[in-house]
Amino acid sequence: MKSINLLQWQRSAWAFVLLFFLLRLWQGVGLWQLSAPPTTHVLGDNFYWALHLLQLPQWVLARPLAALLVDILLIVLPIWLIYRPASPLRFAHAPLFILYAVCYNSAQGHHTHAWIASAALSLHLCLNGEEPARWWQQAGRYYACGAMLAAGLWKCLRLTAFSAEQMPNILTQQQAQYIFDGGGWSGAYLYLSGEGAAFSAPLWWGAVLLELSFIIGFFTRKADAYLVGALLLFVLADYLVMSLFFFEFALWCWFFVPIKKTEEGN
Repeated sequence: MKSINLLQWQRSAWAFVLLFFLLRLWQGVGLWQLSAPPTTHVLGDNFYWALHLLQLPQWVLARPLAALLVDILLIVLPIWLIYRPASPLRFAHAPLFILYAVCYNSAQGHHTHAWIASAALSLHLCLNGEEPARWWQQAGRYYACGAMLAAGLWKCLRLTAFSAEQMPNILTQQQAQYIFDGGGWSGAYLYLSGEGAAFSAPLWWGAVLLELSFIIGFFTRKADAYLVGALLLFVLADYLVMSLFFFEFALWCWFFVPIKKTEEGN
């Protein structure tokens, strides 16, 4: 893949962080939209327990104005940092976004992990110097490859990767509202989960092979352009086939974009 200089990389990264937070607001999961929930759930996460013991999520969620302030800051900060990536204000974004993520998951009662990409990118943008930036970028790249590979291996270990009935069963459960009530792509979902089940199996096996192919990323960077395309395809297919709004995971693609060394840019 073509490398870009560190400043371009940082500005583009902040633009993507902003874009995906705006998508969260569009989904209706801003903190001011989730404020004053009837209950909050910590579940079994020690990190969540620590913040809940400090009463931070409860305090923010109980006060709509405080929740709105967090949302506003998570819009304003990236806008400012697009123009001033080296500003000390960059250190404020990651803690704020992590607070948002804990509040969001606590109010929803379901611990999603899509937010990790935004937090990792925000922490990356706090680093000074090209070498630390490249080191963290490589770590994020390995995380993305490992997450995709683990998903494929999990299916293989559970033997679901080899079942021709897995995709029709998933579609029947995931798209029940369309299959039984109509609307959306109900005809396509009904066909793929019924008469067209034979066409569903290749989709499932293709997804498993795509996930397993990320093992390439641990041995070479020459296939990074392919891995970025595969990751984007996976996220898009999740939305079209499974109705999973998982687009934030696409932020990991930015960890595959190489940062140009200073001497190369002179």
